[in-house]
Amino acid sequence: MTIAVREARAEDVPALVRLRLSNAERHVDFDPAGHRLPEEAAIRRDFERVLSGSAGRAVQVLVAEVSGTVAGMSEIVMHAAPPPHQILVPRRSADVHTVVLERFRGQGVGTALLAAAERHAARRGVSRLFAPILAANADAVSFYSRAAFGDYGIIMTKEVTADGGDLGLRELPAGMTSRDRGIAERASQGQGLPRPRSARPASSCCWFLAAA
Repeated sequence: MTIAVREARAEDVPALVRLRLSNAERHVDFDPAGHRLPEEAAIRRDFERVLSGSAGRAVQVLVAEVSGTVAGMSEIVMHAAPPPHQILVPRRSADVHTVVLERFRGQGVGTALLAAAERHAARRGVSRLFAPILAANADAVSFYSRAAFGDYGIIMTKEVTADGGDLGLRELPAGMTSRDRGIAERASQGQGLPRPRSARPASSCCWFLAAA
């Protein structure tokens, strides 16, 4: 199978919309309280804006073609430079989001996209890439781990109410990982469990799904 990775073009917008919706559906399954299915027209307008250049160069979209079909995409989203009062070292960094249609997963499409995204980012002066991942998304954790991405920090979350009440998300008990909590919460809601993987638990929240 031949995989051709290139920069996205205006005629790719319908395929990019399908990829974004496919990704959204998976994330709604993982986290229905925090994710949604965007309106198709809104997704289309966003990609049209990005590909027209009117959004500047903050976002770059790559696509992978297999036999003339757009099978996946990677988005490189540049980070703004930290202001002088912040403690972060001012180095060029970006998020990378990789999405592959289900029927093309496990065939090297995601791997080719991520490798191309790394090259494109490096040419733009990026020295650090981040892959934000939902803790329960074991497939994405495994995918990025195989590409030598490592754990970096922890994003913790808690639902609160206007009266200061606690809706139940608290600090993790000793020995419980963020992925364990995600699995427990999904099971308690009757959503089922992710397929087991021998990957490290993710330590940060994310919005995008990846597949090799």
